[in-house]
Amino acid sequence: MDRPRSLDDESLNARIGLLKAVLGGTIAFGASLVLFPDAAQTAFNLMIYGQRNHPSDFSPEAIRYLKLNVNVFGASIFGWFIALYYIADGPLR
Repeated sequence: MDRPRSLDDESLNARIGLLKAVLGGTIAFGASLVLFPDAAQTAFNLMIYGQRNHPSDFSPEAIRYLKLNVNVFGASIFGWFIALYYIADGPLR
């Protein structure tokens, strides 16, 4: 019976390096949602509604709630991916 092929150290380090780069990019994205919520909301509006501003039938309360969601989502992404980065940097090796 054949033994499963294992990764050599160089290949494993390259894959972990790529994983850490993706995690770092995602951390930056989460931080940008918290630090620049208006830019993130504008990008979302362009993607979903096809315009820079919210639809005119949104109330001010609905717009504030959407901004809260962007901040909570960004903070969640930031926190979870910081934890995943440290796992990739330490115990995964």
